[in-house]
Amino acid sequence: MHHIIRRSQGGTDDPWNLITLCEAHHLNILHNLMTFAIKGKAPHDLIFIFGATSDSNPFLVYQKGFKATVMRGASLQPFPAGDEAVYARDAANKDSVAILGRTGKYLVAMHAYDPKNTMGKHFSALIAKLSGAPPPGKYKELITVLKTYKPLLFKNIPDDIMIKALDEKRVSLVGPGPTVDLEQYMMKDILAFTGMLDTPLTGGKKSLVYDKTKTDDFKDELWDFVTRLKDFLPEAASRLIGVVDFFKQAHKHMVTVRDAFVIPKAGENVYIVYKSHRGPGTDQTPESVYDTWVTKAPGINLVRSSAEYKGMSGAEIDKAFREHMEARYQLERYEEIRKEMLQNREKIIEKIVSKYDDRINSIHKACKELMK
Repeated sequence: MHHIIRRSQGGTDDPWNLITLCEAHHLNILHNLMTFAIKGKAPHDLIFIFGATSDSNPFLVYQKGFKATVMRGASLQPFPAGDEAVYARDAANKDSVAILGRTGKYLVAMHAYDPKNTMGKHFSALIAKLSGAPPPGKYKELITVLKTYKPLLFKNIPDDIMIKALDEKRVSLVGPGPTVDLEQYMMKDILAFTGMLDTPLTGGKKSLVYDKTKTDDFKDELWDFVTRLKDFLPEAASRLIGVVDFFKQAHKHMVTVRDAFVIPKAGENVYIVYKSHRGPGTDQTPESVYDTWVTKAPGINLVRSSAEYKGMSGAEIDKAFREHMEARYQLERYEEIRKEMLQNREKIIEKIVSKYDDRINSIHKACKELMK
């Protein structure tokens, strides 16, 4: 507990003369180094003086109500937190001060030797969290999407107005507002869609058939993709269900997508036979195609004698080879659907965005009100 007017100078224990401080600032900074001083009356008329001996030549003088004055080349950054928040930094001795106030409730001051400006970064994040506002730049992608796919509504609205409207609509009377819905649902739908769409089946480290892509991860991502897709592209989603169903089982013994896609070199021509009879409109199962066509295909004996199946029985070879051909068939089906959707990428994103028209209209209305 610190006495604003010290007891040695006649200070009393009246509430207006008392303030709580951390031990380091109370004993070391206030009483010993005297580079920090407090004047005024508690709790609402306090004046904080930083970076000076007593109150001469300070780098920051702060009084509640954003009455902050900086000297000695210090930089001052106020934060629009709804109440009171200010951060100041002394470029000369690299001190930092952060002050956070909630009107009528509390005032918190942080003071540190901070050459790397660590406190400033943490303080910015704290203010954003307390105010419910996103960190700077968080709306950048959302604003880009709204202006790109809803140009008639947002083309002529300045970004700063959109940021204010999005802040305003973060909370509704009954809970999270339209902004939160757009961030947590619309943007995630778009990212899930474009992420799958931009990842080809083959073609290097950014492809699915890269030796580090797990079939278990692929199965989960594909299911999430299909779940999102069914609301605006039900036909494409239904075509992908078979791929998902296959990998629900296949991931147990095909660890990577590469395991699922690659078959013995001797089996490439046999796979062409398998695919031609397994394709759309044949209504044949993997088992029936294999038993009817593959067992008679030229080259099947070369497959059975390949190094990949060394030590396996005939029945084990047939089962493993059939499963790998079906895995490749399902992956190629997925790739065909992905390429079809890639050609209509922009139209599909427009459909995703339009699903959230009611929330988007609410943001647009808030923008118009702010521009009046």
